[in-house]
Amino acid sequence: MGSARKRLNTSSDPIQEPIQEKELAKQEVAKQEEPALPPDFFDNSSLNNSSTKDSTTMEIDEQEWINFQKEISKETQVSNKIANADDEELQRDRDEMQEREQEFCLARLEKLKEVAKRVKEIRDNNMKSEKKSTKNFVIN
Repeated sequence: MGSARKRLNTSSDPIQEPIQEKELAKQEVAKQEEPALPPDFFDNSSLNNSSTKDSTTMEIDEQEWINFQKEISKETQVSNKIANADDEELQRDRDEMQEREQEFCLARLEKLKEVAKRVKEIRDNNMKSEKKSTKNFVIN
């Protein structure tokens, strides 16, 4: 056991002890001096990253705006086609109504012509009768 104590004693040798303490202290200082943060942590790389993010966001926004404009353009074209079809249908309906109204007016005109013709015939007949009766009256 004496040799074991010697070994223990040699490890706690007063000459070796300050050297070991110095080495331990150096290691602790080195650990403390070792940066826990990345080397560019305090640089403006965060600004660069945010500007990259901003430019990427701006590009995405611009692309979305272009896509939005394309969609609106397509929807406007569809809407215009529908509106044109509705306008054409309304115009056809108006034309049909005008044709019916014109046919009604022409039929009424024909009836009025017939009535006028009958009235003229009746008047002519009455005038002929009156002439005959006035001739008979003058002769008698």
